[in-house]
Amino acid sequence: MKKTTFTCFLALLCLFGSEIYGQVASPPATAGPENAPAPVVVYFEVNSPVPIDTFTVSFNTHYLDGFARLPEPENTEIASRRGSVYGGNASMEYFTYYSPVFSDIGYLTIKGGRGTFMERVQISPGDSVAISVDLKNGSTIFSGPDAMKFRCQHELRLAHRAFMEQVPPVMYTGDTAVHFNEGNNREEYKEALANAPSMQPPMQVVSYGDGSIPYIRSVLDLEIKDHPGYQVLRAYSGILDRGFMASMEKELEGMAYGEMVQTFMRSFRHTDAFRELYNEIISSLPLDREGDVLRHSPHYLDYLFDRCTLRAILEGVPIYEVYGEYSPMVRDQLIGKYLVKFYRQLPSPEEKFTQGLATVKTPWVLETISGLYQAQKVGAPFLETEFTGTDGKTVPSSTFKGKVVLLDFWFTGCSASSKMHHNYLQPTIEAIGDAGEFELVSISRDRDKAKWLDSIREGKYTSEAYTNLWTGGPEHKVLDYYNIHAFPTLMLLDREGKIRKVGNFPDDPEELAGLIQELIEEPHQSTTP
Repeated sequence: MKKTTFTCFLALLCLFGSEIYGQVASPPATAGPENAPAPVVVYFEVNSPVPIDTFTVSFNTHYLDGFARLPEPENTEIASRRGSVYGGNASMEYFTYYSPVFSDIGYLTIKGGRGTFMERVQISPGDSVAISVDLKNGSTIFSGPDAMKFRCQHELRLAHRAFMEQVPPVMYTGDTAVHFNEGNNREEYKEALANAPSMQPPMQVVSYGDGSIPYIRSVLDLEIKDHPGYQVLRAYSGILDRGFMASMEKELEGMAYGEMVQTFMRSFRHTDAFRELYNEIISSLPLDREGDVLRHSPHYLDYLFDRCTLRAILEGVPIYEVYGEYSPMVRDQLIGKYLVKFYRQLPSPEEKFTQGLATVKTPWVLETISGLYQAQKVGAPFLETEFTGTDGKTVPSSTFKGKVVLLDFWFTGCSASSKMHHNYLQPTIEAIGDAGEFELVSISRDRDKAKWLDSIREGKYTSEAYTNLWTGGPEHKVLDYYNIHAFPTLMLLDREGKIRKVGNFPDDPEELAGLIQELIEEPHQSTTP
């Protein structure tokens, strides 16, 4: 992950004297033609019950997938300053951020403490804004030359939250009967329904599969034309740039239709009821295949991607053929998103990467998927890096060589990691037996070293019998290099320290043990001429 660290001093471009709050943003960062290369300047202050010492600002000029975090954003850690008579507002922490110079469209995310203050907000070269967040009084104020652009996006997302308040909150369960027969669940649920506010729909408990169809229909029946986000768009129409407003309209459609498709996918099963619902409603939802504005609308891209996935599954159309129905630039982004999101689950990832690399023409998408493929393809050497052992000493990755190694990446609190350890890894180790040329290396990305060591002793996520290593937190370069942001994640290395498998591991521990045994029995490669 690209990362720089700044300490925030008095911002030369900030002005004193605002009657609303202590500072406002400067005039635009540069003067010149539209989209001339320039940075973005953001003055940010927050009034928080708990002081926030450090903020992280993430900047990116392209988007494929938010969860996979590719292409890599440039993350800047900024130490905030407490406002005083010499700068800022006396009751707030503040900082000023200057983005790298860029020339098209970018995206900005601001996080601090345990909160996200802005997420993937669209920015343009030369934008300048001041943002004041008051967590004590629940307000967010935008000021400065480009305040309206930021305010529009903020209001659009608030409008979408309000729109979705029509839908009851939901809790999915494998079997509602089993759930309500456990403990006091039935009585507590009845009490919650009786005490539910009249203006808010009560929580619904639904089972996966056909039992969720009524709830899914309640979401699909929402009237998108009544979305309050359209009022926001009308309020800013004619004030903000026409191209920006077009992308915001697509963002709104992506959020709204995306909620519908995601609700359908969340409990999808291969049943007649789901196929009928797909044919009746999902397949007829609006689609825009050609507009260039789509490449600046991340939520709409997410919506298109989910629609394509469902079409491939339910209509049997090859996924790359589905992507080929879109304009070349949108097609390339869909292919890139598919590969960065699903390559670990694909039966033949190399085949899909090869096909994608031969199809994609957009340079930044091609660079992203090519880098991911080169790092993780079978036969690639594992990254040279270092970890920390339980004794506090540095452990280089070169020590993995000489044995077949199964790497297990996890973190404390991850229930899936716990299940993987008890139900998959331990049976695999038992099936392998006493194989001297095999080692299971358990790598934690916990932030807290003491918590990691406690977890080892407790045996919930790993075992003291494994080789236990620590990344020192989520910022370790191995996690970025291999795009490891979902846990648990497994990787299998041969005796030469080369990658043999990064995903699509067999479900049966016996099969995994057999795969490992095959690597153990492979003849050693000779190192002599």
